[in-house]
Amino acid sequence: MKNILKAVFNLRLFAVLVVFFISQFFFVSLVVSSYNDYRVQTAQDLLQFNINNTAMRINNITAMGRNIQNYQRAMQDLYDLKMISKAADVFIADKDGRIVVGKSTVGLNTLDIKKLTGQNILLSGNIYLYAPFFDITGHNAGFVLATLGNNQKQSLSEEETKELYASVGLGLVISTLCFIVFFILINLKRQNANHVLSVRTLLIPFFIAQMIIIACMTPSVIKAIDNHADSLQTAAFGSVSKDFSAVTRLNISLHEVSGFNDYFIKLKENVPFIGKISLTDEKGNVIAGDSLKIDQYFPIISHNEVIGSLSLTTKIEYAKFIDLGLNLLTLFFISALLAYELTSLLRHEMARMLRPQKKIPFEPSLIRPLGFLIIFGAFLPVSIVPVFMGQYADDLGFLSSDLVKSLAVSTDMTGVAISSLLILFCDKALSDWKKVLPISTFLLIFSTALCFLSFNAYSFLLGRLLYGIAYGGIIVSCQLCVMDATDDTSRAKGMSAAFAGLFSGVLCGVAAGGIIADKFNMRLVFAISCAFAVFNFLLLLYIMKHRTALSANASTHKNDFKSALLPLSKVTAFIKDPKSLSLMLLQVIPYSAIGIGFFNFFLPVTVQENGMGASTVGQLNFLYSFLVIILAPIMGKVIDKIDRKYVILSLALLFSALVPLAFKLPSLIGASILAMILLGISASINEGGQPAVIASYEVSKKVGPSVSIKVLDSFLRLGQIAGPLIIAVIMSAFGTAGFSFMAITVAVCAMLFFIIQHFLNIRKTSC
Repeated sequence: MKNILKAVFNLRLFAVLVVFFISQFFFVSLVVSSYNDYRVQTAQDLLQFNINNTAMRINNITAMGRNIQNYQRAMQDLYDLKMISKAADVFIADKDGRIVVGKSTVGLNTLDIKKLTGQNILLSGNIYLYAPFFDITGHNAGFVLATLGNNQKQSLSEEETKELYASVGLGLVISTLCFIVFFILINLKRQNANHVLSVRTLLIPFFIAQMIIIACMTPSVIKAIDNHADSLQTAAFGSVSKDFSAVTRLNISLHEVSGFNDYFIKLKENVPFIGKISLTDEKGNVIAGDSLKIDQYFPIISHNEVIGSLSLTTKIEYAKFIDLGLNLLTLFFISALLAYELTSLLRHEMARMLRPQKKIPFEPSLIRPLGFLIIFGAFLPVSIVPVFMGQYADDLGFLSSDLVKSLAVSTDMTGVAISSLLILFCDKALSDWKKVLPISTFLLIFSTALCFLSFNAYSFLLGRLLYGIAYGGIIVSCQLCVMDATDDTSRAKGMSAAFAGLFSGVLCGVAAGGIIADKFNMRLVFAISCAFAVFNFLLLLYIMKHRTALSANASTHKNDFKSALLPLSKVTAFIKDPKSLSLMLLQVIPYSAIGIGFFNFFLPVTVQENGMGASTVGQLNFLYSFLVIILAPIMGKVIDKIDRKYVILSLALLFSALVPLAFKLPSLIGASILAMILLGISASINEGGQPAVIASYEVSKKVGPSVSIKVLDSFLRLGQIAGPLIIAVIMSAFGTAGFSFMAITVAVCAMLFFIIQHFLNIRKTSC
């Protein structure tokens, strides 16, 4: 009995339960947000269809030479559009962007016509859909614009919310009881007070709890989807009935009108959630469409007589259903990653508290959960930075809106490059990762706070510049930490584990930031990121307070930072070495150029230009990050065991060389998936392999591993800056046809790197 009570009233159990509830809350929030996306997308499909029809009716008037302001039924058309689509704001703008019919409910008077380039436009924090109409000469005469109402944007009704939270609560209660029983049984079995559970053991109840919660909430989600389908059916009836108004005004039979089948085909193409549709006469004979026998139908009345009826069914769109399923699968893994990293950090602290020493050696594996938490907070705003920057377009009126949005991302990369150069050439002041990491984390607090409080484009860009400097310092200090806490036999494994944690933080941070932005507003994301940075800074101080610099088995390079050589002399000596020079020019720069050029620039732009949206980019990001997280530790072990490490780096660069060729495939989505797989494999090798290989060089041991890591990071930034520019030039000059030349060039670099490294290795052996 005493053992049972001891197992129940256990601080470790309480701490693990806290981590458990955090991860489950994160998962449930993501599921609700994913369902909200489905609702909004289907509602937008119907709204866009109604906008197109309204624009077409107006076009019939303006194409005859009439001015839209003199068209008396224009206001009635807008009113019908608002009622049928349940839109919050509808109006008509002329070709110069002036609102000429209707009044904006958010106070808009004019629009920036230059921004009307895609499928929608962001105005006053709302996404407006639009369709053009034309004059008698065929030139643009104006636009019909509308945005969804709040009732269409909200994820769940009050009743649905109660049912969902009740099912989630039941799942949490059952899973919590199972979790506690599991933990107690494990503690009773071990009987050793000093025993610390492994991360894998702690994760077992997390997965069981995840499955229990999914099982409990599935019926509520399915019911909510069914309710949404019913509301879509009612809305679709209203939309189609508006198009039949022209027929009902004429005192003729429906059999005398042609073109119904063509109309139904067009309707299904524009509104994918419509399944079957049928038009029958007053006797029930099918005139056009599908043969349907359902109770719900819409009567068609002409001059107080029923002349026919319209029936239709809705369906869950196959593409959106698959996307929703992929989102749920993605969310499952994201919440599992969050639980894994938090549990790993908890396990380290539990192990430290059981040891008698006041200070213990810094564990190399600790950098993974620490890096995860820091990057998680830092990457919360990443997905919204370009959009947030767009609101300051007027401050930089001499630039196009797209260029203004890209400035924030470019400024980030510039900050990272500045950080790398500062750490490289200010060697004496910034040589110790134990100083660089806290300073960078503190700078992250200041940068995110500045972004949150920004009042114009310049203050926001200053915040992003400081963010880039902080982020660069965090990445380099994580690398230096692993260098400081490992030796040559375990360095690649340590690097791979650290970068796996960083990529986990990227994956979870971007997803969480998007949810916060959707539920509340974009500026709040920066505030939460700032608060997270404060927490991470205090956590880092706490961790370092109870740990010494080096692990017991670490390689010591105490004279590394006290060398009589000047930093510039070290850099020059390092770069002059043939092995390191060939690695930088022939392997590091091509790898980073391909990675950033395609992952951060070409892929997002191309996918969204083809109408797939940001959700597809998110799924591809998940695939890439997930591969790195899984493969990086495995590749690290492999690299540590291989004597000729340059062989596997050459192979990794060949994987990168295949990325441009992937876009020769006819299917863009297939090409994108293949490209992400190739980039993921290459990154899983290079992120841990490059630092391990460079640290094994003789020149690196002479000038110091820390200097070599800093030089490596600087050359990585050169490739990352050059990559998007190179791809942009190739695209503008040759299109995707130029990708073959790029692939050949990178493959040649890989072969030259292998030949040079192999030759130098043979010459060293013979000597």
